[in-house]
Amino acid sequence: MTPIPGAISYTWTVVTGSTIVSGLNTNSITVNWGSINGTISVKVNSACGVSSPGTLGVAFTCKEGSNNELSNTISPYPVPTDRYTSIDLLSETDGLQTEIYVYNLLGEKVLFETAILQSGENKITIDCKNLDNGTYIMKVHNKEINKQGRILIEK
Repeated sequence: MTPIPGAISYTWTVVTGSTIVSGLNTNSITVNWGSINGTISVKVNSACGVSSPGTLGVAFTCKEGSNNELSNTISPYPVPTDRYTSIDLLSETDGLQTEIYVYNLLGEKVLFETAILQSGENKITIDCKNLDNGTYIMKVHNKEINKQGRILIEK
């Protein structure tokens, strides 16, 4: 922002998850932006007092999410399957407990398993022997990811 005549300092506020990395108390800041849209606001401090905040809305679409690990989908394989289906998951954490849910198309949970992921690439295989022919939704959840994909059973 253009420096304000008589300004002693500037008080900046950024959205939760973002960090001001330089320029605190000056008329220009550099921000490491978090993962959500939001508003930057600034108040000018002078000998006359504190101004009303000026604001700037920040909205963006993350283009880095184009690969499968950064998106919210998984691709169970093989398709179709007659018994076992597998998924590949990347983890940044050793010992990460992961929950795997399988739902029928009515939204009823028909299978639940847990797995412990290690840091790096992990292959999880699920036994679908008790599932009838049809399409199912698999949801995978842990503190790093929340993804889903489709399973097709043909026996």
